[in-house]
Amino acid sequence: MASRSECEALEAMERAGRRREAFVFAMSLIERDEGDDTGRVFSAIERAAEHFADAALTAAMSHKIFNRAESRPGAVATFFEMAIAGDDDKVRRMATFGLSRHLLEKGDAERGIKLMKMARRLGYPEASAELGLFHEKGAFGLPVDTDKAVECYVEAVEGESALAMYQLAQHMLSNTVKVRDYHPLELLQRSASLGYPEAVALVGQMAEAIEALEEAEAVEDMLPYVVVPDGLDRIRLVRDAMVHEFSVGEDEAGSCTAALMGYPGWDAMAADATSEAKAKGKFDEDCTAAEFNERERLQTEIFSGRTGASQSAALTAIKLLRPSSRTVKPSLRRFDRIMDGSITKAFTPEINEMVTNVLEQMGMPKGGDPDQALRTLWPLKVKTWLDVFEDHGWSMRRRRHDATEDGEMVAVSETSDGRLFKIFMSIVAFDPGDLGDEHVEAIMNRIADGCERAILIFNHPRVSPIRGSETRGAFYGGRILSNGTWSDFLLRKSDGIEDALRQHVQGIDVQSPAVTTEFAFEGAVELACRIAAAVTDQKSTEGFGLIHSPSNWSSPVPAAAMSAARLMKEVGSIIGD
Repeated sequence: MASRSECEALEAMERAGRRREAFVFAMSLIERDEGDDTGRVFSAIERAAEHFADAALTAAMSHKIFNRAESRPGAVATFFEMAIAGDDDKVRRMATFGLSRHLLEKGDAERGIKLMKMARRLGYPEASAELGLFHEKGAFGLPVDTDKAVECYVEAVEGESALAMYQLAQHMLSNTVKVRDYHPLELLQRSASLGYPEAVALVGQMAEAIEALEEAEAVEDMLPYVVVPDGLDRIRLVRDAMVHEFSVGEDEAGSCTAALMGYPGWDAMAADATSEAKAKGKFDEDCTAAEFNERERLQTEIFSGRTGASQSAALTAIKLLRPSSRTVKPSLRRFDRIMDGSITKAFTPEINEMVTNVLEQMGMPKGGDPDQALRTLWPLKVKTWLDVFEDHGWSMRRRRHDATEDGEMVAVSETSDGRLFKIFMSIVAFDPGDLGDEHVEAIMNRIADGCERAILIFNHPRVSPIRGSETRGAFYGGRILSNGTWSDFLLRKSDGIEDALRQHVQGIDVQSPAVTTEFAFEGAVELACRIAAAVTDQKSTEGFGLIHSPSNWSSPVPAAAMSAARLMKEVGSIIGD
């Protein structure tokens, strides 16, 4: 506490007109004593506020820092305004930000947000960080806007805001997104080094991962956020599959597996995977389609860079391994078969032009997108599909054979206990288990907004042939909505929709070979080809073949499409992928 003689000396300086010296002396007393129990030192600072902008800012902030009661109503706002009116740009930025926060605390959101935006325009990083948080949470009347939030965070990080570093890292970890070249562990470490308390605590919890990051040569070839594995079983399967299929050493495969999960090394990942205190995920199944697609793209680049595999081979490997999935069993046993039977993308303009010409001969409009042509080229064949479902035990009421719109309701099916399921149909081809189909996700969201129970059928059939048989396979039925969740189901001769509901409750994995083998039946391949012939307006199934995808499912396509596939593969093998 300032002594009586110190207070008298302070006031003597003021009387002598040595105001700046008095202010500096007052600041030293407050810093030494961590406050002012006498009240005389604070009073001297408030008097100095009438002459110096930084004194006005100090007077305002002293109420916040030391929890001081205002000497008069509105004193804090007045001091901030005096500081803003001064000629010191740095003080003006800080005071504008301070007044903004003060007004927000007082409930004046409109003026508070206006001043916060002004502080951002003045170049105050903490204002950008706060606005980013408001946009992310939808606070103080601002709409939720994650893009705007990230923009603000990045701006504040570049201004060395510890808060922004922490918030951007949390955003990346929570939403599994990449932001420029930032890595969340690096951001957390930087934030902690600047003393941000939450970052300091989190870095302590993630000490092993941070240490491994410091030892890593680079972070560009790893996922820019962490996906915490749920135990060691799946990541060991991923590592071992790489060892066997790509002939890499166990350490190299382990390092690649860790990078695919956002870790700089196997040990740091294993520590988190086995820690009961560590929250697991965010897994593929928890991502939106857009988030999943971005994750898959990044993991493909990482895998290709670390193993030397081509982009198409890396993508196929990632789809089979699904390192960040919660449930899919990683395996590369079907890798060679899929690569031999799939369409290899060719990226040269000449090859794309040849493929486009073939597809235009099949009916694709000029200027169409070849990548989407086989998904959307042909109109709905409602009657064909509803007849197939009835042949497999389903009851179909209110059939609408004239439906043409993508995602339109085409029928209603009833369970044995009287529950009604609306049947919808999409024009697109859908790969069972695909988490990255944004088009289908949008259709499912629209359906779910309007009803509690539904079935979604896809115009193009999918079949999973049993190895060693040309006729036996599992037949994909579509997606079922019940109890607020969507899941895939397989079609077979049974008790209709009751069978689909049982599959929904059991949560079957349609990408598992064991499941497709269990649900396989004789004639499934021919059935798929027959439906595909009807969809593509072919008179017979002669010349039809199966194009294999990186999933466990194949697409029956007519002879022209098989020609296009062979063309792409042959040319791709000549020029390299």
